[in-house]
Amino acid sequence: DLKGRIPFFVMNTKIVWSLSFLSTMRNHFDQSTNVDATRRTKIKVNIKEELLGGVEVEAEAEALNRFEALNELCAANGERPSRCFGLTDKFVHADILGNKAHGRATVIVKAELEEVAAFFWDFTSRANYEIYKDVERYEEESESDKTKDKDSDAFTKVVVRREKLDHGHQFHRDRLFKSKMSLQKMGEDCILILLEPSERGKSALPLEGLDGSGMRRKRKTTIWSRKTFTVSDSECLRAAEDVAVKLKRIVGGKTNLEFVCKVDIGSAISHVSRRTTLSFIEKRVEEIADITIYFQRKFPFESYSVEDGQAVAHDILWKVDSSTSRVERLQEVLAKSKGMKELVRRHPCITAMLTTAVEGTLHMNHTVDTKLECLSDAEAKQIGKNLVPALMTEQLAQAGVYEWKCENRAVRELTEQYEWFEPMIVVLGKGIVKAAAWGLMTRVIVGAMLSLTDLSTDVIVLMQFWEGGEEMKRYRN
Repeated sequence: DLKGRIPFFVMNTKIVWSLSFLSTMRNHFDQSTNVDATRRTKIKVNIKEELLGGVEVEAEAEALNRFEALNELCAANGERPSRCFGLTDKFVHADILGNKAHGRATVIVKAELEEVAAFFWDFTSRANYEIYKDVERYEEESESDKTKDKDSDAFTKVVVRREKLDHGHQFHRDRLFKSKMSLQKMGEDCILILLEPSERGKSALPLEGLDGSGMRRKRKTTIWSRKTFTVSDSECLRAAEDVAVKLKRIVGGKTNLEFVCKVDIGSAISHVSRRTTLSFIEKRVEEIADITIYFQRKFPFESYSVEDGQAVAHDILWKVDSSTSRVERLQEVLAKSKGMKELVRRHPCITAMLTTAVEGTLHMNHTVDTKLECLSDAEAKQIGKNLVPALMTEQLAQAGVYEWKCENRAVRELTEQYEWFEPMIVVLGKGIVKAAAWGLMTRVIVGAMLSLTDLSTDVIVLMQFWEGGEEMKRYRN
């Protein structure tokens, strides 16, 4: 009998294990997608009828000038971020002082213009919370908003969001962004979304909270300095951001999205390094890639094309740096992507095949000649293991995937039924080889062996010339 003297880490582990079923039940009965879809449908109708289908009111010249100025600023002195999504063109930049930064991203979203605009306008949706990961976000209603006519300024509102600014072992206060958000029409098939600070010129001073309630104290210890700070959950600093999003309808039910952003995270009284600022703006720009993934996962399976297969592969490789994270990301894609869920429903062996393939570990190659409809889980795993040896024996990923397809009958059947499957595996193969340790090891070993072989042959030839005597003089000269 321990008489209650149980280590805290044992109790923490036990409690997490005991309450894990609550998280499972929450995920099973989650209706967030349906709730968002219902509200967004109403917003789409309003945008189509009142903004795009109403009176021809063009965007103000000031708004267009702001978008062009931000775009030119980001294009002039931008640099590639440390991590890029395969379908997005991104540039970021942070000032030397570390308090200001700007970024730009351009991507094609596979959704209608009204649907993408409704996604941005639905500021407090669950999808926005999941993508932006803000501490809090809400729409502020002023006294003038309560009394004014509903038809006036229907696409203008004040939004507030609170975001964490933690990077590495340093602790920073949360940042509060209060902006005026507006939708403006730019022609028949173009919409401009603007966010500008609602209170320009104010310094970065501590705020007492978002809801005016009393501040609850807590202690937070940083690992780097082992110092303890006493801060409040609601204490944060005022920050400012200028955001412009240009949406243009293109053929095929797609939307061209241009995103430019300039932020001032307010380091007047709180030191912020350039690295932290750069990480902050990179995260802001990466959210555009997450939006692209969000709409791609909603696309039905029957309409998949070659571009969709490549997009699914980029989704699997997004924000992963190890084989374990690749497998976890694959499980997430198979669970949340509408098209991939339908593929798994038709062919359950796909899960085992892709899981062993994205692990990227070295195995012996064993040809599997079983039909797709008769494939067992063990055979599917072996087919997945055969991908890495096929990639190793060829110089190009396309050639390695072709060899993998020829040696496994089930893969040939998949590529014949679905034209997007092989392009998806090609993109996955490139990502696996690029990140795998055996890929680097192979390149280093082959390079070292070639260098040693070249040196050895040179030494042998020199020794032969030296020992040849008078007969080899003419060759030495």
